[in-house]
Amino acid sequence: MSFNYFTESSSVNTNDSLSLMNSNPATPPEPSDSSVLSERFQDSSIVSAQRRNRSRYEQYPLRQSALPDSLKQFNVNSEDVSYRFYDMTSSQDVREFDVALVPQRNLLSSSPSALSERLTVSHRKRICRRNDVSSAPNSYGIPPSPKVDASLTPINQRRSAFCSSSQPEPLNLMSIAEKYQSLPENIQAYTFFQLLRSCDRQNMRPLMNKCELLLKKDLLAHLPEFIVREILGYLDIQSFLTVPLVHKKWKNIFMSFTLYWKLQFKESGFSVDIQDWKYAYPLKTPPPFLHNDHIADEYYYEIFKRHYVKKQRWISPAIPPSHLSFPVHDSDRMITFLRIHNDKIVISSESGSIQIHSAVTGALETRLDGHKDGVWAVQIYGNTLVSGSLDKTIRVWNMKTGECTHIFRGHTSTIRCLEILTPKRVFRDGKVVIEPSRPYIVSGSRDHTLRVWKFPEENDPRYLPSESTSIEQWEKNPYYVHTLLGHTESVRCISGYGDILVSGSYDYSIRVWRISTGECLCHLRGHTLRVYSVLYEPEKNLCISSSMDKTVKVWDLRTRACLYTLEGHSLPVTLLNIVQDKLISGSADSTIRIWDLKSGIQQMVMYANGGYIRTLQADEHKIVSSNDGSLKLWDIKTGKLLKFLLTDVSGIWQVHYDDNRCVAAVQRENQAYLEVVNFFGRDS
Repeated sequence: MSFNYFTESSSVNTNDSLSLMNSNPATPPEPSDSSVLSERFQDSSIVSAQRRNRSRYEQYPLRQSALPDSLKQFNVNSEDVSYRFYDMTSSQDVREFDVALVPQRNLLSSSPSALSERLTVSHRKRICRRNDVSSAPNSYGIPPSPKVDASLTPINQRRSAFCSSSQPEPLNLMSIAEKYQSLPENIQAYTFFQLLRSCDRQNMRPLMNKCELLLKKDLLAHLPEFIVREILGYLDIQSFLTVPLVHKKWKNIFMSFTLYWKLQFKESGFSVDIQDWKYAYPLKTPPPFLHNDHIADEYYYEIFKRHYVKKQRWISPAIPPSHLSFPVHDSDRMITFLRIHNDKIVISSESGSIQIHSAVTGALETRLDGHKDGVWAVQIYGNTLVSGSLDKTIRVWNMKTGECTHIFRGHTSTIRCLEILTPKRVFRDGKVVIEPSRPYIVSGSRDHTLRVWKFPEENDPRYLPSESTSIEQWEKNPYYVHTLLGHTESVRCISGYGDILVSGSYDYSIRVWRISTGECLCHLRGHTLRVYSVLYEPEKNLCISSSMDKTVKVWDLRTRACLYTLEGHSLPVTLLNIVQDKLISGSADSTIRIWDLKSGIQQMVMYANGGYIRTLQADEHKIVSSNDGSLKLWDIKTGKLLKFLLTDVSGIWQVHYDDNRCVAAVQRENQAYLEVVNFFGRDS
């Protein structure tokens, strides 16, 4: 037989004792309406009835629930007879309900001899079944079914489960279960819902608890491991951290899926550094250039956590940094250099002094006096500081004692830039070699030359020649190596790694040198105005230069060709940074631009709004820049301005940050200050 079950549109019969809503909100309710009167003004019998109703509704939470839409119309196939399904239950009284199955004529191959059947739950909660065969329409408008002799109907013989005597037949508990299982699925759902509506909280609670446990299913238990990992790889960090809380099996998956943290590390734009290598392999020598694949997956949870926490400390508005501000001695002079070194802040000024302050308290710990004019170039290596000055000398200092241990003379004009080149593991002809063999100091001057000096080791003899020593004597300095000649104008900037150094000059050109031999490897020409900044990228063997001609050029040092000329800035480009495959440029036009180093395509522009970009520093997740008296923090991935670190200062001369803090040398009311913004607590 084929059964097609339908419910007539179920209208909820509203109980007269229930509250009625006034159709016109502007019209006050009638005083005679007891549902809108305070209980103390109502008849006591009405109040009692309402209280009983409320108590009953609270005790039976599903009693007033509407019939789900899925139970109002459905089709079920059984024995080729079509039936119409009637819900004969009032939503106000579910203590007794009927499910009437009445045969319809002229539907499919319906048999006219099929009997109607009713499943009844009485007031005493006894489930009964009976046949309702009547020649007159009933109160629900159901058309009569023909009376036939059931014994003469083969179909009814096959439907013994649905046909029985016309008298109600009490069913025992086993019969109820069997009868329920014999019903079509949709009728089972309907019956079960009606039974739930008649359950009080006490009976419903353990049932629901049991059902909740049974309905839970481990979605990952029967999937292949590679699919499980693929699914978990789409989770964000917060969701993934809840995985071990679900189940022991999920905890095992969480612990074994170390690749997730490596994927998140890459997705976040992080790159491993030497600190990560030392954590993973404290006894091994790192490769020449570290990459994420050099560290095994098992270490990435801790590595990711370190980078992620550092990023959140900087960018999260929920973690406000601490702030330390203190004036600088010689406060009327401009700060020309600033660097954070361990927990020290090293600054130099136009006065010629070099000061070392505590980054925690701001206290002046050491003062290095000796230069007779402004110090414009400083480099630090270990416990040694090297300074270059307008007085044409280079001084080497012991930072612990504050003593000047060496003085190098030879330049005939201002020393504008310094670089310390230390032995590095690099690739040469397909092999890993260490170059140079010892550390060198390289100085660039306005006298058009660069000079190379041996870096004094801690136990090397001091060298402090008198000022009157002749040029011939200067070149007898045991630390002097050679002079690099070639530029025809002032040497403005230098950048090096290993044994290679790149220099940019006001003669519009860039030169590439091998420091150990003094050889000029190539001469790069293409800028039409002074070169202001250069960077050497050793892994890709690239040189990047910026100029007063408003352009940035990317040079391939293997072919000595200019790969890209990056145009977009409207004023001189004075600052450059490289982060992974991103090139960041800062200009006097108040913009910071990010370029793809592989393709030369501009990725985004950040508008700093007023004043040229004075300082620029970037890493894997942020850019810190200063202009127009403010210090800004940018998201390097989106280019969004995250926050102002400093505002309302007359000027910002120098900025430097490390993992924990950002320090700015500023001018406020004609006085120099150091502003320390600490992101990891006051004692970090």
